[in-house]
Amino acid sequence: MLAFALGIYLPISINAAVLAGAFVSYLVGKTGGAERVKKARQDQGILIASGLMAGAAIFGIVTAVLRQPGLGAPIRFIAIGEKFVLEQTEAGEAFLESTSAAWYEGFDGQVISLMMFVGLGLVCFLLARAGADWSLREEAEAEAAEAASEST
Repeated sequence: MLAFALGIYLPISINAAVLAGAFVSYLVGKTGGAERVKKARQDQGILIASGLMAGAAIFGIVTAVLRQPGLGAPIRFIAIGEKFVLEQTEAGEAFLESTSAAWYEGFDGQVISLMMFVGLGLVCFLLARAGADWSLREEAEAEAAEAASEST
């Protein structure tokens, strides 16, 4: 339902991440074997996705602050693939002008972006599997400790 709601007002370039996340979630859920493992993996996947969404929101706020001309636009010193220049209007107001490198907007930049996107999906898949294993192991240890304390 959320993906449908997002699709109504956001462009496909933004919603591609939702589609890719759904595919990774599908893979994580189908590779579990037992139902308990599948559920644990799904829970870990939701946790990882929520963390990525929160991190992206925080990063968006940080980059917006770093683009402020009043602060001297510190993004000029850390940007990769895009050159930022602090300019002034005739009225004396500062603004940030940006130009992208050819590789950044061209095919090379697209390939790098795709590789990073696929890599992020793989990391999410592996983290969901590992997190589910850790979670199930902790549950088993807690159950064993509880059973041992009840028998004594």
